[in-house]
Amino acid sequence: YPVYMAKFKQCLSRAMHLMKTYTVNTLHTLTSQLIRRDPLALPNNDNAFTLFYVKFRAAAPKVSTLIEQIEQRCEKITEYQQLLNEIHNCYLDQRELLLSPSITSTIADMTTQNNRDRKST
Repeated sequence: YPVYMAKFKQCLSRAMHLMKTYTVNTLHTLTSQLIRRDPLALPNNDNAFTLFYVKFRAAAPKVSTLIEQIEQRCEKITEYQQLLNEIHNCYLDQRELLLSPSITSTIADMTTQNNRDRKST
């Protein structure tokens, strides 16, 4: 029994590594493609949110089935919860990388507009 458990853990670890690698690489590739598309125009582009949403939505089928399987196994095998957390963190990091410039630009524009409005009153 201990030999089988050790082999199971070894196979589980390898499978989880492959799942993480595939998902992370898919997200990184998507982010790289979007950044290369037009790195100067995207932060100020009003359509950036829409573009990023559509691109991420289009890539979703590549990883969604895998993530669903991981989510189903989280309750039974604790290692899957850590894997899911790492995938979620990667997803959020990639979204932040893409959307931060646009959000920062929008906030700066709103602040400038607000300051102008205050001065005119």
